[in-house]
This record gives sequence, C-alpha cells and structure tokens, in this order.
Amino acid sequence: GNGSNNLMTLLNGGNVGIGTTSPSAKLTLKSSASNSTGSGIRIIGNTTSNNIVDIFENGTDGGGVRLYDEGVAKIDIRSNSTSYFNGGNVGIGTTSPRTKLNVVGASADGGGVLTLENSSLATGISDYVGKIQFYGNDSGTDASGVRASIMADIQGYDGETDLVFSTANANSAESERLRIASSGNV
Repeated sequence: GNGSNNLMTLLNGGNVGIGTTSPSAKLTLKSSASNSTGSGIRIIGNTTSNNIVDIFENGTDGGGVRLYDEGVAKIDIRSNSTSYFNGGNVGIGTTSPRTKLNVVGASADGGGVLTLENSSLATGISDYVGKIQFYGNDSGTDASGVRASIMADIQGYDGETDLVFSTANANSAESERLRIASSGNV
C-alpha cells in the first residue's frame, strides 16, 4: 500500500488514532464527513448485522448519538438539531418509568418536579412563562391540533402571572375557559 496515508496511529503512550496522527485520548477518531452517520463509530448486531449504535458528527463539529432496535432508529440525540426518544418510556430519577415521561424525586428535593422555564431575559405582558399543550391527531373526529392547554401568562411588568386553562370544541381552536389571576381571583 501507499505508506503516506496512515489509517491508524498507535503512540508510545498507548493512545490510538483512527483518521488522525495525533490522538489526544486513549481512542481518537477523526470524522471523515460532517452530517453523516457513517462518519464515526458504528456497532452492529452479532447475528443480524443490524445497526445498534451510531456515534457521529452532526454538522460542523456537532455530535450525534443514535440507538436502534432491530435496525430501526428509536433514539436520536443531536447537539445542534432535533433530537427524539421513540423507544418507550423515559424516566428521570427512576429506572422503571410508568408513563411516557416519569419524573421521580424525594420529598426533601421537592418530589417529582417538572420545570417549564422561559429563557428570555425580557418578558412583557401576554408573554407566557410556560405552557402544557394537549394535542390530538384524529382528523376524522375533528380532534386534531391543540385540544386543551394550561399556561402561565404574564400580566404585568412586575412579574404578575395568571394561570390560564383552555379547551377546544369540535371544529374549533382552543379558547380560554378559566383564569386564576395572580391575586388568586378566578
């Protein structure tokens, strides 16, 4: 072969490089193409040769991890674009989640707390701090789109925030049904 192209480098200190002659860790892989699942590490199954795990470059210097089940991507985590979990229930603080998202915590830590946070440093009237939407996909029964929501709605420049409950009738968008004002009035 051509001696000018090093495919793998093994340094005296034990670091191994693939695609690089200067590995900076025990194993360093230099990506050959951006935005490609074939640009990093792939683990395949023993008997079926289906993909099990890909670790790859996503865009310029972005990272991605994809997990498969029987060759079908179920979890895709990307540092600079859309990520998804499509492999079952997700647990935070538990190894046996009961629902699609199960958050568990000790009472000393506030219990199973889910926080919705507005990252804007400048919010104003009618901005919302957080919102939970209940979304339907059944267009045959007009139950498609946002069917209900709960929203923390800012009402003043000093942070006064109302809690707003909305629902939707058939063939209509959601509309406000109940508001608990920051004063506690309904």
